[in-house]
Amino acid sequence: TGNAFSVLRSKMLLASFAIGIVTKLLVDQVKAFGKQEESVQRIASVFGVDAALALDEYSSKLQEASTFGDEHINVVMAQLGAFGASIDQTKNLTKATIDLAAGMQLDLNTAALLMAKSFGSSTNALSRYGIELDATMNQNEKSAAIVKQVEEKYGGLAKQLAQTTSGQLQQASNAFGDFAENIGAV
Repeated sequence: TGNAFSVLRSKMLLASFAIGIVTKLLVDQVKAFGKQEESVQRIASVFGVDAALALDEYSSKLQEASTFGDEHINVVMAQLGAFGASIDQTKNLTKATIDLAAGMQLDLNTAALLMAKSFGSSTNALSRYGIELDATMNQNEKSAAIVKQVEEKYGGLAKQLAQTTSGQLQQASNAFGDFAENIGAV
């Protein structure tokens, strides 16, 4: 009976271990989907559902050309929209934000806050990073000036860094994250 109990105990431990792994994997994938869903909802709260879906597609394209995940890019777009950017301005400023973050070695959220404050208020939070704005500019002029100056300094840098070995590894990680989001959605 002692051998039978030890065999049964081993089988129960293996079954418990397998159930734990499967449960954790499923929960992690559902959490990944939830994070993506939340980021799209943030955009929808600013721009509406239809625009949010279009901007989510745009963020997926930006993810392919950078090392930043689309859920993080969506948060950038929501921040810019909250500060008054139109959909076109949001697209242009988001691309510039990604290049600024890559060029200044900032995390994407910090770069987005600097960009949004400079665009949507009288404060030029980007001045200490060499981006000069005239206080009398309207939002269209600010948007164009910010994009132009960031492109002059760091234009295309995020895409170049995505083509390095570490960039490709990060892109593979992002792609796996998207795969997990798709499984989590199901």
